[in-house]
Amino acid sequence: MAGENGFADLHVHSSHSDGSHSVEALLRMAHERSINAISITDHDSIDAIPEAVELTSSGKYDVEVIPGVEITSEYRGVEVHMLGYLIDHTSSELIDALTEMRRERMKRLFKIVARLNQLGIRITVEDVLSQAHGEAIGRPHVARALVQLGYAEDYLDAFQRYLRDAAPAYVPRKRISCYDAIRLIHRAKGLAVLAHPCDLGNLELVCEVVKCGADGIEAFHPRLSKADSERLVKLAANFGLIITGGTDFHSESNVSVRLGDIAVPYAYVLRLRERHSEFFSKRAFHLSSRFE
Repeated sequence: MAGENGFADLHVHSSHSDGSHSVEALLRMAHERSINAISITDHDSIDAIPEAVELTSSGKYDVEVIPGVEITSEYRGVEVHMLGYLIDHTSSELIDALTEMRRERMKRLFKIVARLNQLGIRITVEDVLSQAHGEAIGRPHVARALVQLGYAEDYLDAFQRYLRDAAPAYVPRKRISCYDAIRLIHRAKGLAVLAHPCDLGNLELVCEVVKCGADGIEAFHPRLSKADSERLVKLAANFGLIITGGTDFHSESNVSVRLGDIAVPYAYVLRLRERHSEFFSKRAFHLSSRFE
């Protein structure tokens, strides 16, 4: 354990969802950059967790792995991403829910490909799937396929021209409510943390989402300015929330943020574990007392 002096990147994606790197590659990078802990928070997928646990338990990489997931949900029509930390990745309820979410991702993929075809772009579902190593298919895989086929200069160009919200090939995806996302994380014995709150647009909406039952807020993220982070830290203190942060790392190509570039003190991990223990010891007490 790193003690109070280490650092952690608590928002990382692997090739099990829309990241470009394998679990082992992420652990190797973290080890080489002296990052003490990471959380692999794949979109609607927990497939990376058993592999990460096995690799770290072997002693090959001196990196602590915090079991995590990033669940796509919505609140009042706005897309909300909820991070789940210290989850039980063997929870059958969580596994079933994430499996259904991935089915919805595949349905969306077929619709996106159809729209691209209508735009005269000769791309197939198979072209996109060739860019994916996991089951959680998303727009980043479509973007990579567009670049490979020569329809976009790079990843960002593909998003800007075809895939961003309101772009010609954008297709909204069926999402669960943020209430249900938080409930799902709690039932899997995890803590729910609002991811990249800057995407919600204003602090009022952030406060509303937090009141849905979130345990924490991601106050440090590449899309947050220093002033934004300071405001979010104050908001977290007002609501009694834990604070997390990370790079939201996907790939080292065509991006300006490397794994670990935004890292929080390891003390945040200790606080995360402390809050987790407090939350579930109290919850266990309340559940048992109901049947006395």
